[in-house]
Amino acid sequence: MNISEKINACAAGKRKECNELKRKLMRIGNSFGVIFTKEMLDKLDAECGDTLDVEISERTGEVIIRKSPTGGNQKRFHELGKASI
Repeated sequence: MNISEKINACAAGKRKECNELKRKLMRIGNSFGVIFTKEMLDKLDAECGDTLDVEISERTGEVIIRKSPTGGNQKRFHELGKASI
């Protein structure tokens, strides 16, 4: 089942498929983060180094993540960082 099918199944109330989309909040240094699967990044059309916009609904507490339309320079910055390691 691909990510789109899982999202649709989750919206339809099918718990098993919905649980497959759950991600654990992880400690990364002094911060916290969520690890995205390759399939999730493909759905966002995002890759390592891209900037993501994060919105939190005050009414529902839902977190909405979108690829930033202005994140183009981040990829070059990431590549430069990899080259210097």
